[in-house]
Amino acid sequence: MATATGSGTTVSSPEAGATAGAGAGVRATTPLLAVEHIDAGYGPFRSLFDVSFTIEEGAATAILGPNGCGKTTTARVVTGLVKPTAGRLLLDGVDITGLPAWRIARAGIIHAPEGRSVFASLTVEENLALTFVAQLGKKESPRALQRAYELFPRLGERRKQQAGTLSGGEQRMLSLARVMVNPPRLLVADELSLGLAPIIVDEVFQTLETVKSTGTSILIVEQHVQRALALADHAVLISKGSVVASGPVEEIRAHVDEIIPSGL
Repeated sequence: MATATGSGTTVSSPEAGATAGAGAGVRATTPLLAVEHIDAGYGPFRSLFDVSFTIEEGAATAILGPNGCGKTTTARVVTGLVKPTAGRLLLDGVDITGLPAWRIARAGIIHAPEGRSVFASLTVEENLALTFVAQLGKKESPRALQRAYELFPRLGERRKQQAGTLSGGEQRMLSLARVMVNPPRLLVADELSLGLAPIIVDEVFQTLETVKSTGTSILIVEQHVQRALALADHAVLISKGSVVASGPVEEIRAHVDEIIPSGL
């Protein structure tokens, strides 16, 4: 697939566009991801209506709104799990609309969904090694393990512990470590704190802070509004499937109470 960027440079594939960067002719002002006028739904039921926002390189963007407003559908559209019926997605200015999820993942957008996604009967190290060997081969797996333990020291302390006996927050940490072996351009964190005790939610957000510090952009879909705002640089407020406000976090705070029930 060949798509012309705004600067006139032609990129032969989304994977090439994801690595080309500004030095290859993509303008420095081009956002990492542009979501433009997206409509989407499930069968005859529409969930999103003309949704638009951008995500900048290295920034965290929060998708906020009441239950059932379309937050998770937005995340699934971004990662290719739901195909939009209108609009387009641009990664580094390259149109990736309608590509299968595996190609979007290869281009650098990784979905970390709710749930723990670990092999409970295997140790932490066995969980990591399975992923790393499959992705990198046996030769590179030990180096990847070392990087994972440097990024998430708690996992190094628990390396011989069965994953099923970890706390909820530690299991989410293990899930993230498995996708961070090759740091994505954009991590879509979809309700990672769902169903967790408050102290474990703290662990999840500390982990996301660590991920952000590596330079990975994050799209946070989250019901813990104040925690998401504390992590994010920008926020998108959705109500009934449409964007009602978007921009820097400090500008969005004033609108949150109007849309989302208090106490979240």
